[in-house]
Amino acid sequence: MIKLERGVEPDDLRDNQAQWTIDLLASVVQHGSYKDIPDAEKNTLISKYRLVSVKKELKRTSHDKCAYCESKPEETGHVAIEHFIPKSLYPKETFNWENYLPACGVCNESKHNHDVLLEPIINPYDIEPNTVLKFKNFRLVPVSENMKKLADTTIEVCGLNTIRLYKPRSALMVSFTEYEDNIRDAISIYNEADTDRKRSHRLRKIKESINSILFLTKPNEKHSKFCTELLAQSEDYQEALVLVNQ
Repeated sequence: MIKLERGVEPDDLRDNQAQWTIDLLASVVQHGSYKDIPDAEKNTLISKYRLVSVKKELKRTSHDKCAYCESKPEETGHVAIEHFIPKSLYPKETFNWENYLPACGVCNESKHNHDVLLEPIINPYDIEPNTVLKFKNFRLVPVSENMKKLADTTIEVCGLNTIRLYKPRSALMVSFTEYEDNIRDAISIYNEADTDRKRSHRLRKIKESINSILFLTKPNEKHSKFCTELLAQSEDYQEALVLVNQ
């Protein structure tokens, strides 16, 4: 999970949300509760938020990734407009732009109607995840004891420590190790250079290796937080940075 910046509310949502909310809440009053609205009527009322403009802006601001697990939802064929505050519990939040996140189907189903007002979890549009979560091997853990409740609840509710995420993280670890090997080899060859020309040429190789490994940490790459933390812990990478910046 990485920090996201909320985009601009689409005009078609902004211009209609007030009336859509009035219509939905009137139906809640008529039938006694949100869950008691007949399915056909409910679907007609709430489906209006599923606008192309809404999904497009959410995908843009999340780098086409799930806001929770950093997977690419389209790879599984489903991008959900997730209501952070559940619309089933708080119908008035159904058409609130600031209540939307893009989520993969698995995270959306896992979170379901968890009440974030009673038991908060991280909303990456509002909270910097790095202040709450960090990686220990393939698992997310709390940054500190003070953040334990928020971290543990987020991990559990969104299913962020499961085999579906351990597998891609382990695959990335293999890729990262290969890139790190390239950096280590490039440093070794650089240290053997006996002329300025050779050192200059070999320094370019180190820069190429650095650029290759940095690619994994770009915000639009899957699981970029995991890769960023791997890089921060790499002594070979730090040594390479010293060489190219000297």
